[in-house]
Amino acid sequence: RAVAAEVAGEDPGVEQSYRFGFHRFWSVLLVSVLVGLATIGGLILFIIPGIYIGVRLAVSIEALVVEGRRGTQAMGRSWGLVGGHWWHAFGTLLVAALLTGLVNALITAPFSATSWFVQAVVAAVATVVTLPYGVLVGVLLYLDLRARKEGLTLETLRTDLQTSAA
Repeated sequence: RAVAAEVAGEDPGVEQSYRFGFHRFWSVLLVSVLVGLATIGGLILFIIPGIYIGVRLAVSIEALVVEGRRGTQAMGRSWGLVGGHWWHAFGTLLVAALLTGLVNALITAPFSATSWFVQAVVAAVATVVTLPYGVLVGVLLYLDLRARKEGLTLETLRTDLQTSAA
C-alpha cells in the first residue's frame, strides 16, 4: 500500500503503514492461503495449470490492499486484470523470481559448508533482503495491469487508496 501511495503522490508514514497492515492482516492471510491452495490444486493436476493459475492470481494481495477488496473478490480482480496480459505478467514474475533466486544464492552460497543453524540464519537474512523487491514487483505489476486495462490515473489510484483505508 505504501508503494501505491507513493506512486499516487502521497507520503504515508511508517505508523500509518503498520496500522493499515495490521488491520488487514487476516484478510491478507486468507487471500494468500486461497491463492496458494488454488495454485497447489493446479500443480497437482499438472504443472502447467498450476503455473497458469498462479500467474492469474498473482496480484490478488495488491487488489485486496489497494482497492479494499476481500477474499475471492480480490482473487477475481486479479484473474480479470491478468486476463489478456498473461504472458506479460508471467515474464515479469519470471524475471523477478530469477533475480531474487540469484541474489539469494549469492548471499547463501558462501555459507553452504557451515552448520544448519548458520545456513538458516543466512537464508533468513537473504529473504529479508529480497522479499521487499518481490513485493515491489507485485505492486508495480498490479499498477501496470490496471494502467493497461483501465487507463489508471493518479486520481483514481488516490481514490482507491482512500477508500481502502476507511
